[in-house]
Amino acid sequence: DVVSYLESSSVGCSVSRLYVGDFMTSFDMKGASVSILPLNSKMTVEEQSFEALLDAPTDAPAWAKADVWMNASSSRPSAEEIPEVEMDEEKQSASQLQSVSISDISTKAESCLRAAANALLESEPLLTEYDTIVGDGDCG
Repeated sequence: DVVSYLESSSVGCSVSRLYVGDFMTSFDMKGASVSILPLNSKMTVEEQSFEALLDAPTDAPAWAKADVWMNASSSRPSAEEIPEVEMDEEKQSASQLQSVSISDISTKAESCLRAAANALLESEPLLTEYDTIVGDGDCG
């Protein structure tokens, strides 16, 4: 557990926020990454603390609200294990997927995939331009 290690006596950090999820994905990336941002009260942007900016409301679809924890006397909400929900066998058998048959599926799937690939290829210059503007130009 990364948080336990960071907060151990050998490291001595105090973790106050956790962000878990897909923030940037790559087709070729496997595994996971951990980013650490050291915060202190002197770190500000236009007189707002980094913490306030991180906690500010946003409508950005890929930016989720952090698990903010500052109470040392209680456990961190993200550290609480959520028990697995088990379904009884009778309900499970009733919920089995029904078989679906689509005639000529391979031809239809190939046609859809080719159309999607062609649309992406035709849009590549525009996608690269947008990625260069809002990102670092590596996903276009």
